[in-house]
Amino acid sequence: MLRRDFVPLMADGMSEGTLSVFLVNTGNHLILIDAGIGETESPVFLDTKGHLTENLVAAGYAASDVDVVLPTHLHFDHINGIMESGEMVFPNATIYLAEQEKIFWLDTPMENFPEAMLPFVKMARDVLLPYRRSGRIVSYASGSEVFPNVKFVPLFGHTPGHTGFEFSSRGQNFLAFGDFVHIKSVQLPHPEVGDIFDTDAETAAQMRLSILPQIAERRILVAGAHFPFPGLGYIKKEATGYRWIPIEFRPIRN
Repeated sequence: MLRRDFVPLMADGMSEGTLSVFLVNTGNHLILIDAGIGETESPVFLDTKGHLTENLVAAGYAASDVDVVLPTHLHFDHINGIMESGEMVFPNATIYLAEQEKIFWLDTPMENFPEAMLPFVKMARDVLLPYRRSGRIVSYASGSEVFPNVKFVPLFGHTPGHTGFEFSSRGQNFLAFGDFVHIKSVQLPHPEVGDIFDTDAETAAQMRLSILPQIAERRILVAGAHFPFPGLGYIKKEATGYRWIPIEFRPIRN
């Protein structure tokens, strides 16, 4: 399936990993959805370190402008960009976490985790520590609307509190769904297929089987964190499974 879609492969046969984060200006808040890999070096991704802060500047914003950070979940590649050299990258931002995600990653005793997970749990706790000390972490109930016209959509399975964010404005909707679909070339034609990084692959698959039909029927614009840049497009129902339709770039008109 990866070869069919011309997905670049590394020497070991794994697909190259891409990762996008999304900035939404609601007029009342400047909201960052996920924060990338930050300083963490990872051979899985095209770049070993994140480029979040420099890309914010290129887009005309400063890190201090961001007042809300919405991680879809607390895997390192979605959260590590909030801290650099032990300091908050976003000094004016509050981090909002789903209750289930906070309980799992921050409140569960370390001895309850299998040994293979301990480095990832420690990373999540370390990068969030400056924000916890400053009282800048708020938990919410998935399914709620914490901000006007921003619905927090439960997409559990990949992690216990994995959450998507649906924005509504002027009759249009936009859903950032993180790792709800992780590898589009496989999991769209076969939503039942899990991912090695899923905490609960069965629940994640059931979520896809339940929610993908709604996304396709509504023709809603979606953002996938690991979809090819810029990660924006639509999901179309096929005879079996689904297909990704990326947005078309158009010249900017004043």
